Amino acid sequence: MESHDAVKIWEFVQTYREKVGTIVCHCEQGMSRSPAAAIALAEALGGDVEVIRADSQPNEYVYRLMRDTIAQLSRGS
Repeated sequence: MESHDAVKIWEFVQTYREKVGTIVCHCEQGMSRSPAAAIALAEALGGDVEVIRADSQPNEYVYRLMRDTIAQLSRGS
């Protein structure tokens, strides 16, 4: 996962968030990368992250990358 991947994920979510009721975030195993991205997305969108954290082992690198990317893009940087 690199910063351009985080940008693509956030842009995708921004494009469809008003058009769908639920956004599903998943990778091959769904135990590390996707929960990390889902936590960052849920935080940015005001969702509950405790269930995600309790049922997974989020990758901290992916989480920080997503969180920082979302913050940068939200500021318009």
